[in-house]
Amino acid sequence: MTSTWLRDAATAGLGISALSNLRLLRVYAGKAPLAGQYMAPNPHLRSQALKSLAGAVLAIPIVLLVRWPALITYLLGLGVIGALIELYRCARALPPYIDLAPGGPFEKQRARQVRMKALSLLIATLLAGGSALLLGI
Repeated sequence: MTSTWLRDAATAGLGISALSNLRLLRVYAGKAPLAGQYMAPNPHLRSQALKSLAGAVLAIPIVLLVRWPALITYLLGLGVIGALIELYRCARALPPYIDLAPGGPFEKQRARQVRMKALSLLIATLLAGGSALLLGI
């Protein structure tokens, strides 16, 4: 980024997001209270909090090191990696897609969910590729 204060603000926002998702990860694991009460461990919510935490932590060095406008391409590339991980987790019925496993309550929806995740990966790849062509790497 060309503006130092904008880069610092984006980095601070990502850091706050990472810390809040770290707290949510502990809450959803049943290790920290939420509003004075402990929750039962929830693998679905814990998985989503972990995904958001990883995205924020991986975006911080990108925001600090990459100059504008290539920053957009790198962040969209991070989105492609996230979409690829989601497709893999859905295809293998890993959390939060455990209910899609054979014998699970939503087994019949598995193919549809995998197609949706593949479409999401395709869109993310097209956006990142278009950004690389137009804005550079």
